[in-house]
Amino acid sequence: QFITKDGRRIDVEITATAFYDPVSGEFVRTRAFVRDITERKKLEGAIRESEEKYKNLFDNLTDSLFMLDTDGRVMAVNRKQEEVLGYLRDSIRGGDFPLILVEEDRRIFAELLERTREGVNPPTVEVEVINRDGDLLTMEMDIIGIRRNEKMDFLVIHLRDVTNQKALEEQLLKAERFNALNHFSSMLAHDLRNPIIGIRQRLKSLQGASPDVTNRVLTDIVTSSELLLGLINDVLDVYQNSYADLPLIFSSFPLIEAVDEAVKLLQIEAEDKKVQVNFHCCRDGSMEVYADKRRMKRVFINLLDNAIQYSDTGGRVNITCCHAEEKPGYLQFTIEDEGIGIPPERLPSIFEPLYKVGKQEIKRGTGLGLYFCKMIVDAHGGRVWAENRPDKGASFCVTLPAGEGSHAH
Repeated sequence: QFITKDGRRIDVEITATAFYDPVSGEFVRTRAFVRDITERKKLEGAIRESEEKYKNLFDNLTDSLFMLDTDGRVMAVNRKQEEVLGYLRDSIRGGDFPLILVEEDRRIFAELLERTREGVNPPTVEVEVINRDGDLLTMEMDIIGIRRNEKMDFLVIHLRDVTNQKALEEQLLKAERFNALNHFSSMLAHDLRNPIIGIRQRLKSLQGASPDVTNRVLTDIVTSSELLLGLINDVLDVYQNSYADLPLIFSSFPLIEAVDEAVKLLQIEAEDKKVQVNFHCCRDGSMEVYADKRRMKRVFINLLDNAIQYSDTGGRVNITCCHAEEKPGYLQFTIEDEGIGIPPERLPSIFEPLYKVGKQEIKRGTGLGLYFCKMIVDAHGGRVWAENRPDKGASFCVTLPAGEGSHAH
């Protein structure tokens, strides 16, 4: 210890170097280097004090704990760390903690360490830790800064092993995906089978038919083929959007035009169920949008098809296109049916992929129709939502930016 000029005691390390003169055979001079280690000694003392005070708690916790200095060097570890990771206390003490992390997570640790030094409590993160045998363990990591007199004294690293939990979650996820794929495949096969059977039956009816009947049947076949192709395109679009941004082809067109085409395409389906479709368009200015027409038409087809299938026989479906009252610069498409409506508790879920209806409800569709609608409308910077009508049935609304240049990039 040294005593400074102002009377303070400080801890120092002294390194001395002596120079030997081979001619005289004597040491001719000595050089001494003095380094102040007061703060380091205080830190080591605080850690020893903390170790003693919390030794039982520290050692008997079920998770791995590391005590680090503010530079990230290991000062102490608990017994559980030795069991889980295998590093002996003496072998890891004084080493850099980040070395037991994979390279990518070392950068994450450096960022969290800096935030902790600044007095910010960093979030829990998931990291890959290398144990003594070289195996990787998935662990949740918390960094806690221990302060004394508003100054960071040391850090506590809390590691919780979630390797087995993650493996179990992965197995459950695979099982869920398999069940979802199985469910989706069954529904898709059903949806593809019906129009294909319908096309085959219409083709059979052409044998010996009059020209008028032939023309009508061929029109029905073209309509069924378009709906079938649209269904397949929906599935492909959803699949592509799961892995990359869906490329959209923008052009200016009247919104009414896309809606009208959707109504005409589903006219036969509405007539088969004796559902009356009423289409009203407000004439209060330009109704043009700048959007991907093919995909927006598929949105309207899906919503109208949904309204028809959930309508009672002989019911009505009302469609309106107007400027959105509560959102200037947007157009609003609304479709209302008089069907069974949507249970309130299910309203937040109906736009999720592979949404399943209840046993007593109509079971039809791939489970991707409404999800596809939300995906496309979101990509255009719009919004789609559903609500129950006060009297009977459900209402689906779509808002889209009006005019060119308003779409989302």
